[in-house]
Amino acid sequence: MFSEKEGRSARGVAIGLYLGLPLVLLVALAQAALVNDIRFLGVKPNLFLLFIVSWVLLCGFRQGLLLGMIGGIVLEVNSGAPFGSTLLALAVAMGVAGLGEINAFRGAWFLKYLVILGGTLVYGLVFVALLGATGHRAPFGATLARIILPEMVAHLLLMAPVYGALHEITRYLEPKAVEP
Repeated sequence: MFSEKEGRSARGVAIGLYLGLPLVLLVALAQAALVNDIRFLGVKPNLFLLFIVSWVLLCGFRQGLLLGMIGGIVLEVNSGAPFGSTLLALAVAMGVAGLGEINAFRGAWFLKYLVILGGTLVYGLVFVALLGATGHRAPFGATLARIILPEMVAHLLLMAPVYGALHEITRYLEPKAVEP
């Protein structure tokens, strides 16, 4: 009935709709409401970015982009930055994560770490550029040294538990394949 690829795709849609939406809303609300009080290695970790990059790596770019935009709107509402800056920075970071989907090293254990480093870097650079373009004071050098680079280290350390937890949740809840 379905080829193996189509079967995985259909199962992935089910996971995205039934699991992804509540999870993405929960993580976005937690990011907006709770993470401002949390410091890890001197920076506020972007748990939503960690979550959505992990989702893209586990469930694909299309699902990740859709869920990332939904969660990004929740973050936008609670942000003091110009509207759309979080969404655009997230979209670019998810594009970097999407490269992991087509990478020749897709199954390599280190891929998730490279992707979160790249995603965090481009998210921060795009966000700072958008702030500067909209007239907000965002000194590039200081922001890079004091926020983006330390956040990259924090995300590097937090990626394993976030990715691992999400991997277990999606694996446990994914419908089992039926043998013909």
